[in-house]
Amino acid sequence: RFTLKQRVTALLVLAVVSTSMVMVISGLSFYYRSTKEEYEANAVSAAKFAASVVNGDRVDEYLKAGKVIWKYSDEEYRRTNSILISYYESIDSIVYLYVYKIDEEGCHLVFDTDPEAQEKSRVNELIEFDPSFLPYKDELIAGGRIDVIESNDSYGYLLTAYEPIHDSYGNVVAYAGADASMDLLDADIWSFVLRMLLIFSGFIVLVIACGLWVADYNIIFPIKATT
Repeated sequence: RFTLKQRVTALLVLAVVSTSMVMVISGLSFYYRSTKEEYEANAVSAAKFAASVVNGDRVDEYLKAGKVIWKYSDEEYRRTNSILISYYESIDSIVYLYVYKIDEEGCHLVFDTDPEAQEKSRVNELIEFDPSFLPYKDELIAGGRIDVIESNDSYGYLLTAYEPIHDSYGNVVAYAGADASMDLLDADIWSFVLRMLLIFSGFIVLVIACGLWVADYNIIFPIKATT
């Protein structure tokens, strides 16, 4: 048979651990939602910024050059490319920042801040639609707006925001795209879980120790004294 103290200890441990688990799970759920919203906002802000600095009147002119990005000597293009790279490097959650002209063929590269793309990719290089974007193809070709897309394809697990780029007549001539990595979000979540576990492990030990001390002097000792 279990002694009274063992029973009290077991009940106390169960109560404290259960309460702590509920608090950890609730905190994790809130942290995940708020961090995901932050990543979405970063992607939207990055796409809007990129769209604001690209001269829509010259997109078709850029495409005709067909040069490797870093070798394109046009002064305005190089200045815009430099601004996009600086913005891309300033936000950790953004893993891709680019500009595409979209038509029936696919996505024609205008700008791409990825270091490898800067060295190897050519302006007007054709990039096929990823399967996760096919449902939005017609809307993008028509120059419409789409919500942030969550995808897991050849580029990884991403949150993608697209922002239309207009020429001086109001026509949509291209899209600025920004991808926030959900893999980075997962890493943030695991870091948060570890911190929570470390904090609550100390809390659990403290509460159990205090609970046992109170139980000894207010429950166990008085009962023993009457037997």
